[in-house]
Amino acid sequence: MPVSSRSLLQRSTDARDSGTALLLIDLQQTMDGCARARQRSNPDLEARVAALLACWRRGDGLVVHLHRFSPTCDDGVPSSRLEHPLSCADPLPGERVLARHAESGFVGTGLETWLHRRGVSRLMLAGVATARSVGATACHATSLSFSVTAVEDACADFDLIDRGGHTWQSGMVHDLGMALMVAEGVDEMSVDEVLRGY
Repeated sequence: MPVSSRSLLQRSTDARDSGTALLLIDLQQTMDGCARARQRSNPDLEARVAALLACWRRGDGLVVHLHRFSPTCDDGVPSSRLEHPLSCADPLPGERVLARHAESGFVGTGLETWLHRRGVSRLMLAGVATARSVGATACHATSLSFSVTAVEDACADFDLIDRGGHTWQSGMVHDLGMALMVAEGVDEMSVDEVLRGY
């Protein structure tokens, strides 16, 4: 199991240095349509992401925006604004933007090579959905020997209906997604823990 990355992020000089990248996953306006169709956890997501990103941009760490490419959201709600980011995570010039077709941000995007070429060995993740795209990207990253931290309150998930018709509440889905990541060696922090270092 990969070693937890908390020790690598304890000092303020570590978390935002050039060896670390912040991955923002699926923070797109398409998410609004999904949120209308299903209950979303973490109503403060946008504010938490905005605070995290503002702090991060004052350091030397890289920012990567991973955007999902799909004609609809998970509930089949059409979207004509798929490529547009949420205002809290609008990319700045020079920040990497990658479109992905799989749950993991490392599949078919060239992300691993791009990070290695820039000397990045530590990743911090935020976005949606915790138990799917965020979790898949985080666990894939640990298998590639990156040290990974998921920022818990800068992530969110949605209600999930299983084959038996049971609805799993969004908060429970989010909590399970975080627990599964931690079990795979991903560290967990809050936005406030990140901000307190600076």
